[in-house]
Amino acid sequence: MRVFFCLVIICLAGCNSTPDTVKPPAQLLTDHSFTPVTIESKNDVFALSENSIAKMEAEISRSLDKRLTTRSLIKYIFAPENQSLNYLTGATLTAEETFNSKDANCLSLSIMAHSMAKHFGLESRFQQVFIPEYWASENGYSLLTGHVNLRLKRPSASNVALTSTVYDTVGDLIVDFNPSSFRQKFRTQIISEDVILAMFYNNKGAAAMINREYDLAYSYFSAAIESAPQYSSSFGNLGVLYRINNQLEQAELAYNHALLLDNNNNTAKGNLARLYDLTGRESKAAAIRTALEHKRSQNPYYAIAKGNEALYQKDFERAIKLFKKSIRLDRTLHESHFGLAKAYFYIGDISGALSELEEAEKHAYFDSEKQRYRGKIMSLSAQLVQ
Repeated sequence: MRVFFCLVIICLAGCNSTPDTVKPPAQLLTDHSFTPVTIESKNDVFALSENSIAKMEAEISRSLDKRLTTRSLIKYIFAPENQSLNYLTGATLTAEETFNSKDANCLSLSIMAHSMAKHFGLESRFQQVFIPEYWASENGYSLLTGHVNLRLKRPSASNVALTSTVYDTVGDLIVDFNPSSFRQKFRTQIISEDVILAMFYNNKGAAAMINREYDLAYSYFSAAIESAPQYSSSFGNLGVLYRINNQLEQAELAYNHALLLDNNNNTAKGNLARLYDLTGRESKAAAIRTALEHKRSQNPYYAIAKGNEALYQKDFERAIKLFKKSIRLDRTLHESHFGLAKAYFYIGDISGALSELEEAEKHAYFDSEKQRYRGKIMSLSAQLVQ
């Protein structure tokens, strides 16, 4: 069984309204078993360099009419020459790093766009997008992911040219680097810069934890809690760090505080169930898992996560059943077809693998994904010819 923890791009849980007076147990934030490490400041995360600003100033037109400035900014971000923007789920970068690399996740891309808008005097706010629970796999971990975008306030009604990734709302523009999130018009919620910063730190902490850089992970999670003390997911991730380091009492405190802040933090519940198993409280663990399984039974992304887990355990027949279940729930998800293709490949069914890869390519949203699937199709087709 893999450990589930939140890779906060963004984490689904943790943005519900909670009392400002809820304070964490003091021992969670004064742990001397970890050595503090210097990490990015808030300014480091949001700032753009003079060189980057000069590039923007040369390309983006300033105007007393902020509608024209807005149009120019949008055209610059989504101009054909900038379409090298690559949406990478795991790449968490600062605004400056994103501006120069163009390879980043929705959180980093939204931070960059926010900083650019702010420089030109435009008002923007971050939004959490309440997509279904979705997991990505990395080095044996299942990482819960989510989505954010940017609401760019439009001074007044105007005929701003929109691209496929900018969506019109009442009076505002939504800048979204993953247009697939708009397929089902998911509910959104405004979140602050401080919460976005906490999400950034959680992503970096999760990456450090996977790499076994535990001092660095603790520093990031602590900074996340300092930035947004009511953000549940930071405590859930801190609990995973404690559990990995066999500090089970601390882990339980962290999970319970995460749930005190947000009782809908399913990832913290699942990790608490794992902790109950480790400490001989199997009946409590089973009760949590039964409730979670019922809640997630109709979520195709959960079936994908369990299918990937089965692949990792080399239980290919179970993986096939789970990916087929996900396809029955929603056949438009390319991840389901790709998972099924991998399972077919491992059992030697090359024709089945090819068929599912073609489905994955058909349903993929991004050119980079389509190209990846096309390369695998060509490789497998060559094997069939031989």
